[in-house]
Amino acid sequence: MNARLSKRGDVDPFYAMELLKLANRKRQSGMKVVSLCLGQPADGAPAAVREAAVAA
Repeated sequence: MNARLSKRGDVDPFYAMELLKLANRKRQSGMKVVSLCLGQPADGAPAAVREAAVAA
């Protein structure tokens, strides 16, 4: 059985790229931006990020 747990991969690339453009515009205007709109969920978070989350 292959259960699907998330629909985050169903977002059309167009929308993801638009969110990235918006984040970049905000950043260029001087706003502090932590962009989480793009990535490869199959790869998982880097080890340092996972360790920091556990420590928090």
